[in-house]
Amino acid sequence: MPAGSADADALIERCKAQAQDRIDALLAAWARQLDTTLPRDRQVINWAEAQEMSAAGVSFGSHSATHRILTHLDRAEARKEIEEMGGRKVFLELRVKVLKDWRNDENALRRLGYKMDKKRK
Repeated sequence: MPAGSADADALIERCKAQAQDRIDALLAAWARQLDTTLPRDRQVINWAEAQEMSAAGVSFGSHSATHRILTHLDRAEARKEIEEMGGRKVFLELRVKVLKDWRNDENALRRLGYKMDKKRK
């Protein structure tokens, strides 16, 4: 990994967690500092370009339409991201089904991924 790459990755991850208006303000400030104009249209790469970039050491991971972290967005922003990626309306709901009395059932807790304290009883 090239020197400074971890710092750049950390900066990118912190930017993804910001509100969209904050991201827009940061990009505008950087563009002014660099005396450049950002493109108005979304720039998309094709598979051949992705393969070339990957061969040169660029890593690609799963992401939302604008690379925002969905768990850091409010419901309306997350819906917009998902709708933009999927090209149709989505409805976000959360339903959780748990086992009866799961908090007191050590087998259920283990199945759910919890590790038991040996002192528990």
